[in-house]
Amino acid sequence: MDLFVLIGQRKERYEGEYSPEALAVIDEYGDSENQDYMRDELHKQTQSGDFLALTVLHLNVSDDDVNNALFPAAKVISAKVVS
Repeated sequence: MDLFVLIGQRKERYEGEYSPEALAVIDEYGDSENQDYMRDELHKQTQSGDFLALTVLHLNVSDDDVNNALFPAAKVISAKVVS
């Protein structure tokens, strides 16, 4: 699964006041249907003047890992009876 994530670093009054934030996200299917979404979100956050830096990260995430996080399965722990 491909994800596009808008990440921003807010302007700070002192170092460490804010950590980077995920401001918007869209998957590859949503992006192909609405190519303006991420561009519009980037423009909106740029115009706010609140951020020192903004970027869109293109991430590839394993479908299996996403499904395992969404639908965790019970893990069996084997044990041997000693007495």
